[in-house]
Amino acid sequence: MIKMKYSDIVDDKKWKSYSEYFKTEEKEITEDIKKSIKHREKLREETLKKVKEHIQKTNKEKLDWASKMLYTGNVAGIDGTISIYPLSTGTRYRIGVVSTSYKNEKIEKVLFISQSELAECDDYEEHYDKMEDITPTLFRTIMFYKERDIALNRKEEWRFVHGPLLPMELFFENLKIEDAYEKNLELAKRLVEAKKIIGVIGQSTNIELLQQGSILNTEPPEYIFAYTKDERLLSNAVLKHLTLEHRKKFETFAKNFASKIKIGIFRVGSKPFIFEAHEDVFDEAAHLIIKDSMTQRMRGFPLLIDYADSVCKKLLASGDFKKCIEHKLIKIGGFEGFGFDIPERMTRRR
Repeated sequence: MIKMKYSDIVDDKKWKSYSEYFKTEEKEITEDIKKSIKHREKLREETLKKVKEHIQKTNKEKLDWASKMLYTGNVAGIDGTISIYPLSTGTRYRIGVVSTSYKNEKIEKVLFISQSELAECDDYEEHYDKMEDITPTLFRTIMFYKERDIALNRKEEWRFVHGPLLPMELFFENLKIEDAYEKNLELAKRLVEAKKIIGVIGQSTNIELLQQGSILNTEPPEYIFAYTKDERLLSNAVLKHLTLEHRKKFETFAKNFASKIKIGIFRVGSKPFIFEAHEDVFDEAAHLIIKDSMTQRMRGFPLLIDYADSVCKKLLASGDFKKCIEHKLIKIGGFEGFGFDIPERMTRRR
């Protein structure tokens, strides 16, 4: 339970006028940051005691092997992007996925889809009821699926995907679309069986893992195994509300497949990052992503994934998608058509 009461936070006595606040802002923030750094140092000391014996150092032989794999084109990087434009008749989405290697062998796949298309039916009221069920989570899941589907079909021996190897969204049953759960579960099994597909997570709110990563050295780079994916999946609150049928399928998957996926942390630069890889190739996977990250020490993240991301953003810039829709709204619907669907923020005075 949080120590402070909610009623204390919202009490007007806690709040200051604009002029009063800015008299003390700098002091309050300075004190808070000092406390934060002190707390982090204490956590680092405690974490080091617990996991010190599990820390793995990279070795030159495996890093040389990783370099050969990367630069002879035996590793592919895959990333995706979503462009969004809300309209009164349902949000429009453009989902794009790019895969490339250091031999510059690219694959690009793009899909245009809308809430309205998925909810299409003859009954007007039913149509809009269905649209309310089609949430952004569905479209993110579609992107995650296609990224990993492309990874499975690449000819390279090793593949990096941006994000978890097994995203939580693949196991949500509230996607409101036929056969989604079964199709996603099938994909997840194939990802585990493939073994040589590695998920590298750019952003994470998992403070526990990031704290473990903060104790790792960068010369030579180090990595650590934290726990297996089944532990993470089975502890997820959303997945505890599956129907009995899906719950049984999910628990079987967690036991027989997700338990083989290790979650690790590596550190090359200033920040640690999390990765997911099959237990049979965990050390090789760590050396591959670390070697690729060593090409950009400050960021400390695999360059091949950043390369795929850069290509993705250039080919499928979100701003271009918005301009295309706005052009069609004006051309086909005229001033009234565009004016009705113009985003509210665009009409504000600044």
